[in-house]
Amino acid sequence: MTGTGPDITYPRRHQRLEQSIMESSGAIITEFWPGTGAHPGHFPKRNRLLAAMTLGTMVIEAKIRSGTLITANLAADMGREVLVVPGSVNNPQTQGCHHLIQQGAALVTCTQDVLEQLPVKVRNNCANVAQHSEKSDGESLATDKLLASVNYDVTSVDIITERSNLPVSEVLASLLHYELRGLVAAVPGGYIKLRGK
Repeated sequence: MTGTGPDITYPRRHQRLEQSIMESSGAIITEFWPGTGAHPGHFPKRNRLLAAMTLGTMVIEAKIRSGTLITANLAADMGREVLVVPGSVNNPQTQGCHHLIQQGAALVTCTQDVLEQLPVKVRNNCANVAQHSEKSDGESLATDKLLASVNYDVTSVDIITERSNLPVSEVLASLLHYELRGLVAAVPGGYIKLRGK
């Protein structure tokens, strides 16, 4: 989902990510005409569509005045789940998170908190996928190229995709699977590998 025309990548450093999405049968979606550049007013419009296309919106960081809060409020107005990871009360980047929690958003401290907010059918599908994957690839974790691409420090999805040389859709699906298994954790800015994994 972009805030520009389909022929413009913003920011430019995402060109490789965009190409990977297209090569893995993904789609770049926009409501703007070709040739339309980035403009601050475009991003709230894009966020409206993001909120509409999901089961829920999870907020990791948000200033009290931010596009992230706009998206979370749009999601709530549409009847979607709003989930929030709390942060330090002294960090201005998490003031918006705490505001959302005060407004009734679901507090997220672990993967189970997210799963509990999903509809039962989706939750069961996630459990089935995780169980099947655990049986089929449990032995190969030690040599897993994608897992090896995640550091113990924050590693962005762009870097994980580049290191693993896998399509971004496969990277995101695998990261969710690994998070459900307790191998990695989603943090602001990307993912971290958990110790001992």
